[in-house]
Amino acid sequence: MDKSLESIIIPGHISKKDLDKTINKDYADLLSNVFLDCDSQFRTDLLKRSIRGHASEGHAKFNKIKEIPNLTDEYICSVLGDPEKIKQRSQENINEIFEFIGRIMNGEKVDSLTDKKGKPLFGISFFENLKIQKPEN
Repeated sequence: MDKSLESIIIPGHISKKDLDKTINKDYADLLSNVFLDCDSQFRTDLLKRSIRGHASEGHAKFNKIKEIPNLTDEYICSVLGDPEKIKQRSQENINEIFEFIGRIMNGEKVDSLTDKKGKPLFGISFFENLKIQKPEN
């Protein structure tokens, strides 16, 4: 067994092939049934992150097997695509929030949840029309 899987899979619990198949089925189910009003890339990355919760709790497509508490986002992403690209996009999302907060802390008048170009954070269209008001003291 691959050393990276030794801490994830309990021997005799589930094979790598069945685990990978379950991950793919769970992801396909999420893509088909979960609507998020956001950028499509952010949505797919976020849904990939949901799989770890399903596995650790035995939910969704993992309901017929015991929980897999040690399943990592990195392993899930390696099954579903390029984990380095997904890590990079996750970091870009974190940076987007830091930049937004930095603008506020630097005194910029920010009245909506958008980046400097006016694009809503995470591509969430609802944020375009949501106005932020400074609290009154």
